[in-house]
Amino acid sequence: MGGSSEFDPVIDPNQIAYLKENPTANTYFYNVKASDADTNNFLDDYKITSGNDDGTFGIISETGDLYVLKPENVDYEAKQLYSLGITVSDGFSTSAEEILEIKITDSPNPFTMDNFTVNIYRDNDKYNDKDGDNDNWKSTSASSTNNVIYQIESGNDKDLFTIDASGKLSFNTAPAFPSPTDLDKNNLYEVTIKTIVVDDTSTNSPTITSEKTVSIKEGVVDALTLTSIVTSSASDVDGDGVVDSLDNCPTVANDNQRDFDKNGEGDACEDSDGDGVLDKTDICPTIPNPDQKDSNFNGVGDVCEDADNDGVMDAYDNCKNVANVDQADSDGDGIGDVCDTDSDNDGIIDSEDNCPNVANPDQADADGDKIGDVCDDDDDNDGVLDVDDVCPNTPTGTIVDVTGCAIFTLPANNNKVEVTSATCIGNSDGSIGLSVEDNSYDYSITVTGKEDPIVITGENKTASITGLAKGTYTVCFKVDGQSDYEQCFDVEIEEPKALSAFIDVDNDKRTTSIQLSGSKTYNIDINGQRHHVKGDNFTSVLPTGLSIIKIYTDLECQGMIEREIFISEDILYYPNPTQGEVDVFVNGEDNGVTMSVFTTKGDLVFTREQGIQESRKTQLDLSSVPAGTYLITLDGPTVRKTFKIIRK
Repeated sequence: MGGSSEFDPVIDPNQIAYLKENPTANTYFYNVKASDADTNNFLDDYKITSGNDDGTFGIISETGDLYVLKPENVDYEAKQLYSLGITVSDGFSTSAEEILEIKITDSPNPFTMDNFTVNIYRDNDKYNDKDGDNDNWKSTSASSTNNVIYQIESGNDKDLFTIDASGKLSFNTAPAFPSPTDLDKNNLYEVTIKTIVVDDTSTNSPTITSEKTVSIKEGVVDALTLTSIVTSSASDVDGDGVVDSLDNCPTVANDNQRDFDKNGEGDACEDSDGDGVLDKTDICPTIPNPDQKDSNFNGVGDVCEDADNDGVMDAYDNCKNVANVDQADSDGDGIGDVCDTDSDNDGIIDSEDNCPNVANPDQADADGDKIGDVCDDDDDNDGVLDVDDVCPNTPTGTIVDVTGCAIFTLPANNNKVEVTSATCIGNSDGSIGLSVEDNSYDYSITVTGKEDPIVITGENKTASITGLAKGTYTVCFKVDGQSDYEQCFDVEIEEPKALSAFIDVDNDKRTTSIQLSGSKTYNIDINGQRHHVKGDNFTSVLPTGLSIIKIYTDLECQGMIEREIFISEDILYYPNPTQGEVDVFVNGEDNGVTMSVFTTKGDLVFTREQGIQESRKTQLDLSSVPAGTYLITLDGPTVRKTFKIIRK
């Protein structure tokens, strides 16, 4: 198995299999399609992961072949669609489950009696009519022509039938395929008929000339007339219980009428190779071997030995000990190519021959590609076959056109382009530098947006284009006199990005976090203190009160971002609700605050300056205002707070 798994195996989606109803057990009907991008691995361990709760189907783990385990479940009238979940492994990882649909197709639905048998008995004593009044068998059905009584003896479905004196077997009620009335509910009706010979004076017992299986369309009552399969006697030369007229081996007993190859000749008397030795004893049943010679006593006749197991018998194999299925023999020397050390008979063994299949005794190889000239279809090794090559002797490594002739080219690194971006947003001061390594040619260089080409000639090896704004430019080098040569570059003139900053403040932690973009380095001033920042993130603790933040870069053209941030000290107030007086405690060191009272509609009630005691307490007096809800604001050097008070 391969050494790793970069990709998971995949079951092909949307697969549909079709299965005809009433299959036999172990019938193979579909191969699951799957793939794996890891070429060194192979697929294994196919599994049915869902949709098979009744165990109807099985799958070969190694190959993904689906087969039938329970054929009795495959019935179009009962279920037309199965959806199986399938997975597969490559030895390292397992695929996702993929649903494969199995569609059950309808079969013609005749009624068949697969187990219909006829049993013949001779019983003169029991049914002998001594007084001639026929009263011993009148209750059954007797035929006046053959003196045989027919009785429904047994079988799962015997109560569904009747039989008359002529041996006509009929349904009591015509069958209907959609609503089977047989015991097994599978439209296969089983019944055994007993025949009794009355006053038989013959020395031979009646003989069954055939078993009978009949097909009946639904709605038909009559099934079968038995007189057609009963005769007075028949010959059975080999005594195997099968009359000669039906025996596939009439002179040799052949158990169960075995016929493996289905050719109509029983296995017990078959001689496939016609050598006079029956297959069952023939040590070479497919190749004539009348003397049955077996030199190595391995049970396989000499004429059908296959030492290399390539399917070609040794008697005909041009490589007896090396598998050579196609018997290839390029030089016709009677030795197969796979075991011929000199396939072209040129005196040079294949392992050292630069043309092992075409005689090339001098081993000529003009282009040095280790392929002899006599079998080399590209003598100059330029990729153009000799039959199409106008220039068949171009030097090795030469770049050629479709005719095999050299085309003008320069080394890939001969032409160089260097870009300088614009200094700031909106500036048109970008530039493109041009240079060549080989200045023995005259160059004409075109640039997008420039009408006149730039020329590099003689001793000059460089040139430049200035005054370029942000954008994409195509630069193409051409060589004078070489119309097929051109090398182009797409280059980008860039400019600084716009400066931007996202400032987030956490009042509880008294910190600010700043997300930056537009440059690689930044200057951040907080209350006059400068921070030089590399990267896109900055975090700082802020003092209480007002802080001024300024953000800028070394490029003045990018501008400045300025933001004011106020971090307030905390306050505490009570009682709330109040009858009029509210004590307010203010953290920090402020000596006083401005206190304003507003209605919930935003109307100002009053504003007053409040001093703060050493205990950090000040007092709010609402005794003069009517009952209601009010918004109170405190404003000081280090405090800005708003809170709600209810006046009772």
